[in-house]
Amino acid sequence: RFSLVDSIFLELQDKWFTNKKQPLRNKQDLLKNKLPLPVNECRYMFGCTLESKLKAGQCFIRYQVVDDDGKPLRKPEFKTVVGSVIITKNPCPYAGDIMKLEAVDLPELDCLTDVIVFSTEGDRPDCNKIAGSDLDGDHYFVYWGKQLQIAETIEPLEYKVESPNVSSMPITANNIINHCFSLLGATSYGEIYNLHAIVVDQNLEKHSKRTCQKLAIEMANMFSAAIDSGKTGYQIDKNRIKQNSKYCWQ
Repeated sequence: RFSLVDSIFLELQDKWFTNKKQPLRNKQDLLKNKLPLPVNECRYMFGCTLESKLKAGQCFIRYQVVDDDGKPLRKPEFKTVVGSVIITKNPCPYAGDIMKLEAVDLPELDCLTDVIVFSTEGDRPDCNKIAGSDLDGDHYFVYWGKQLQIAETIEPLEYKVESPNVSSMPITANNIINHCFSLLGATSYGEIYNLHAIVVDQNLEKHSKRTCQKLAIEMANMFSAAIDSGKTGYQIDKNRIKQNSKYCWQ
């Protein structure tokens, strides 16, 4: 039985997807994956969480079947995924951002379609193990076919959550303006992401798993912090970025 909060969530979700022009259910969206996979074996979908019978390591996925052109069938058909699924998101700066979960059938969640529902159980949410996701509009690539397999599973990274700047004084208009200006001068996550790509490509540490280099992990944490800087107010150390850049180009 859904609580009041859950019912509001479901109502908002229903309005959102009802008014949307089906961008999550067509072939063009699947092309974002840049992988020639069968359209009914994968999806690029929103993630959410809900108190349910889902256990840690489990998820729920019910998708609308589409034809070869990525269009819904004339007579709508939905299927629930059961079995092992591969989940990641873009970007995933660390090898551990690709993980496997077990999709299960829970009829009480059948009303949730074309989204991936994560469990609320466990010491750490499964969604957070994927690039430090916090479900604030995160999209995930989900694959349940047999052609693509993970040869080795890497432990997820413990993305450091930077504490927001909290003021004991009432927030004024000037505070908001100064915060917006500070964001304009902040290091962009695009700059960090490009530097991370250089670090991984050069592999100066000669690591067998390129994204597991110490510097690559540091850049992955920086990237995650930069993504959330608008919410936390945390500013990336520009001097550290310069030091890493010099190290890469020395």
